Amino acid sequence: MIGAFPTIPAALDAAAAGVGELRFHDTHGTVEQVLSYRALREMALAVACRLSAAGLGHGDRLAVAAETRPEFLALFYGCQYAGIIPCPLPVRSNLGNPAVYGEKIAAMLRAGNIRTMVELPRQSGLDMATENAGAALIPFDSLIQLPAGPLPIPSDPDDIAYIQFSSGSTAHPKGIVITHRAVSANVTAILTHGLRLTATDRAFSWLPFYHDMGLVGFSIAPIYGQCSVDYLTALAFARRPVLWLRLMATYGSTITYAPSFGYRLAAQRYRSEPETIDLSRLRVAGIGGDMIRADILGFFTEALRETGFRKEAFLPSYGMAEATLAVSFGETGKGIEIDHVDREAAEEAGDIRIVAESNPQTGRSFVSCGYPLPGIDVRIEDDMESPLPDMRIGRIRVRGANLTRGYAD
Repeated sequence: MIGAFPTIPAALDAAAAGVGELRFHDTHGTVEQVLSYRALREMALAVACRLSAAGLGHGDRLAVAAETRPEFLALFYGCQYAGIIPCPLPVRSNLGNPAVYGEKIAAMLRAGNIRTMVELPRQSGLDMATENAGAALIPFDSLIQLPAGPLPIPSDPDDIAYIQFSSGSTAHPKGIVITHRAVSANVTAILTHGLRLTATDRAFSWLPFYHDMGLVGFSIAPIYGQCSVDYLTALAFARRPVLWLRLMATYGSTITYAPSFGYRLAAQRYRSEPETIDLSRLRVAGIGGDMIRADILGFFTEALRETGFRKEAFLPSYGMAEATLAVSFGETGKGIEIDHVDREAAEEAGDIRIVAESNPQTGRSFVSCGYPLPGIDVRIEDDMESPLPDMRIGRIRVRGANLTRGYAD
């Protein structure tokens, strides 16, 4: 049964017995490496034993800059088998200031009380960050050359699976503690009720693994669902947004996800450089991670009209890292639903009044994010934490087995 596993290692054990695979593409769309779930499991177990030899044990925290590469996945899932807590951190942009990036990484290491970090091949500039945070830095190539140590005690469902750092869009990033039980609860609901995954689905993602939508949505969830995935790095997408569309057409992808800005960039580039591609097999074009813009989705639909893309493929959702990933989903195959709201009533009185479509001066459009997934309760409260009636603006309160245990300290 999809998602019916108590821990992440149990899910990977099951996926390894199947035929699912992961394909990693370079900036030109060429396949760099193909990795079966069986091979990923073997790599992860080998890494787990080397982590043990390096002196890391059950419950220790280990940071890694989460590149979209097999080595990261081997390390992440190796930690799962070793009972070590992986902490995926952002990857440095080629255009970013190395000093600023180093300070950000050091701050995350301190915030998460992380004492060890692994440096993947071709990564650099992490030595100063770890030194400033008082953490040890281990090169991945040195790690895997160690003689194998014993495999530590396996994780229980209530053990910490990983620490997910928030995006820090409204505050300093926080390390969110996610258990195996929370992962299993959320992933099961996402696959069965959100995406309605089938045996013929194939996913495609350019979302980074240090973001919950990339890590949970397109690595952990596919393992639980034994679904194959094609990967493109976020940098490759930024340079060539149409490559995302072209590769999905080439490999017959049926599920993808992106924030609204991703659909905007792809549509803009495709419109200026049209080509013959077939997106008719794409049944889920998920949207999440930022404000869902109906105008952008309309622009994408119009720009990609000749590709066979169907607007009914759009699947809006709402979530947060504190909820592992997803809280609510729209209905697959239905497309988006838009509510036009009286701007003055909303801003001045906190009332939601649905109006006919109007100009931006008097109204505002909102895309519905559907209904809470099974097992998740959502209510809207006022500042005193009292529940509000329908059609009132307030604070969102979420309850469910998928919620974080708390923040790392």
